This record gives sequence, C-alpha cells and structure tokens, in this order.
Amino acid sequence: MKLSLSSLRPLRRRHAWGTLALGIAAGLLASAACRGPRAGAIHNHERTAAHSLERALDRVHATDEERERIAPFATKLGASLAGLASERETWLAGMEALLAEEPLDAAGLESFRKRSAERAAALTDEILGSLACALQQLAPERRKELLQLLERS
Repeated sequence: MKLSLSSLRPLRRRHAWGTLALGIAAGLLASAACRGPRAGAIHNHERTAAHSLERALDRVHATDEERERIAPFATKLGASLAGLASERETWLAGMEALLAEEPLDAAGLESFRKRSAERAAALTDEILGSLACALQQLAPERRKELLQLLERS
C-alpha cells in the first residue's frame, strides 16, 4: 500500500515525517544509551510503540473503528523498532571486533559501514512505511490534527 500525501504542502509533509523519524530515533538512542543500574534492561519496543500510538490516537479522538484498522500496523511498527534496537547491538559487537584488530582494517571498516547503513535504511523504511499505513487509516481531519500536534511539539 503506497501512501499519497500529495494534498499536504511539501514543506509541512517533509517536516512532519522528519519530526516523526527524529522522535523515533531519539527515543531509541535515549533508551540505548542508558548505563548504570539500567544497563542491560530489556526494553519492550513493541509495547512502547503501541503506547505512544495509543496516546496520539487519544489526542486526535480516533474512533474505535480507526483504532481497529491501525492495530496491525502498530504491531508491525513495534516489531520494526525492536529490529532497529537489536541492530544496534549487532553494530556495537561488529565495531568492537573491527577496532580490536591489529592492524586496523580500513577496507573492513568501510565495508561494515556500508552494510550497516543499508540495514539501517531498510529498517527505517519499514518503520516509516508502517507508520504511513497506520496514519492512512485515520480520517483526513484526524491526520490534519495529528500534523498540527507534531508542528507544535
């Protein structure tokens, strides 16, 4: 299912998607950066994504029917966020291994960087695709309300 936001002004559309992507990234980075007593804590990204989406739907007064249509996309969004979090762990382990090598393998680092960037791009596409499909289930006036909330934040 392709999302068509042609009715929105391009600048606002870009700003809204950028805000959503930055919010998701900031949340993941903040939770991943926890150290001390919370180090190693298991984060349930599926539950967090569902809760955040539920709060947004409450703020725009989504109907029960809209919530039912959005539920499968919310589940997929949570799974994609969990995949992004596990990708971070894989990336850290790979970087540790590469940086521990003597001499430092510049070609290996570049190859690792490219693979990591491709995987991150694929996961980000999954996340934004799920989010777009979920938002498409809302009535146009609720999407407009949600965009106004994003602009104010």
